[in-house]
Amino acid sequence: MNFKKYFLVGLVLILAFAGLASAAQSDAFPSKPVTIVVTFPPGGRSDLSARILAGRFQKLWGQAVVVANRAGAGGTIGSRFVADAKADGYTILFTTSALISAQYLIEKAPRLEDFQALSVMEISYPVLVARKGLNLSLNNLAASSAGAPTRFSIGFVPGATPQILTEALLSATKSDMTRVPFKGESEAVAALLGDHVDLFASSWATVQGHVKAGKLEPIAVASPVRQPDIPGVPTFREYGLDWTLEVFQAFFVPKATPRDIARQIEEAIKTVMDDPSLINDMKAIGLIPRYLDARQSESLMSKQNTQFKAVVDR
Repeated sequence: MNFKKYFLVGLVLILAFAGLASAAQSDAFPSKPVTIVVTFPPGGRSDLSARILAGRFQKLWGQAVVVANRAGAGGTIGSRFVADAKADGYTILFTTSALISAQYLIEKAPRLEDFQALSVMEISYPVLVARKGLNLSLNNLAASSAGAPTRFSIGFVPGATPQILTEALLSATKSDMTRVPFKGESEAVAALLGDHVDLFASSWATVQGHVKAGKLEPIAVASPVRQPDIPGVPTFREYGLDWTLEVFQAFFVPKATPRDIARQIEEAIKTVMDDPSLINDMKAIGLIPRYLDARQSESLMSKQNTQFKAVVDR
């Protein structure tokens, strides 16, 4: 009997069945609950976005989709958690451009290359807002700051993208305002409403209700042109400051995630983003839907990575 022959045949069959089992496992994704890790606290733009999308994924997949907030350190606590998680597609990162800016602002932050970008689903521009009653513009803010460097206080989320805008503002106005750190936008806005800080650069989705209710005062928006939702708010360019800052929201998985699983998640994102009812729900809370596939997302992030590095290196 040729034992070597039978051994080789058996080995080939074992490997073939293992391959089929692996393929079947991938085809069945997801076969258990999926967790979406949001890197900022409940109530902010990222949290609201993730919960809207999670409900759609749950219907599409027929599996529970849990939103877990892991806030702190400008989003790096949540992104580090996902970077270190099992790369099987069941732990998905939902974060903002903070994933890129934190690399240059926070020591030991995860790197962009630690992840696979799946899709951008929203792009917005930060709005500088002030607490009610200050009646500020960038012009009188600069004049006031020059005479009294600590008269105003400004909130910021360490490592988050608007921190770059905050530092640019302080430099341009030659101001040494008191900087007050917060874990996320919702916490900073609560401080604004309570008159604990004077200024904050935030996403429009987080502050729009308070602005429309007259509780906060918008000063300027970091967009190329005035935004349709806030036509009365000037851009920084109108003040002579060539500042535009895109802040994306996007999905990522750990770098080692099998490509076939990542692709299935990408397809699910595209499916839910093609739903007009989702777009309406996003617009209703001040979000600006903009779908980019994996390749387009990587291109945007590469460009932004170069932009942020140049700002920080100055």
